[in-house]
Order: sequence, then structure tokens, then C-alpha cells
Amino acid sequence: MPLVSVYTSAELPAEESLKTLLSDLSSTTARVLGKPESYVMTCVVPRSHMTFAGTFAASCLVEVESIGGLGGDSTKRLTEAICRLLHDGLGVPASRMYVVFKDVPARMWGFDGATFG
Repeated sequence: MPLVSVYTSAELPAEESLKTLLSDLSSTTARVLGKPESYVMTCVVPRSHMTFAGTFAASCLVEVESIGGLGGDSTKRLTEAICRLLHDGLGVPASRMYVVFKDVPARMWGFDGATFG
């Protein structure tokens, strides 16, 4: 049930590299949050019109939503990993990214015709 949404103004890499980036985001999120990867979804929303620090240089907004798993140091560890992966995959400096976390109640997350709670 973790969802990692990446909004970026950076140019996207070739399709195979983008697939690798999404797969790496998925496996890393599952590992850090202790969730089965079979429930992790990752997506990149390309060509977002964005400013950061008053400029139009490439930047990213990452939203991570999950039912639990966001306690302890998991958000710090996941932020570090996401920033590294996006820097390597998109060339965006970590200083031009925000990572926002949202813990969603199970009753507010639908899947397969039902909710988790």
C-alpha cells in the first residue's frame, strides 16, 4: 500500500532507465518501510511546471503515502534513499527536492474492491 509519486520538471531518461528507477524506488520503499513490495506503487509525473527557490531549474516533489510504517527513523532513511535514487536517475540535486510523507488510515485506502480497514 505504499505509494511513491514523483513530480518532476527534469527531463526523463530513456524508457529502460526510467523503468529501473521506478523498480529501485519500489524495492527500496518496501525494504525501508517493511512492507511487501507486492503492494508498493511508484509513478513519475513528467514535465511538471515547477519552481524551487525562485528558479525553474530541474526539481522534484515526492509524495510518499502509506498505511503505517512511517515511524522511527524510516522517513529519514527513505528520504536519503529517494534523494540518492532521483539524483542518480534524473540528475536533480537533493537540495532541489522535497519529500512529503503521509500516513493514511487503512479505512481510507481502497484496493481490489474494498478498503484495507
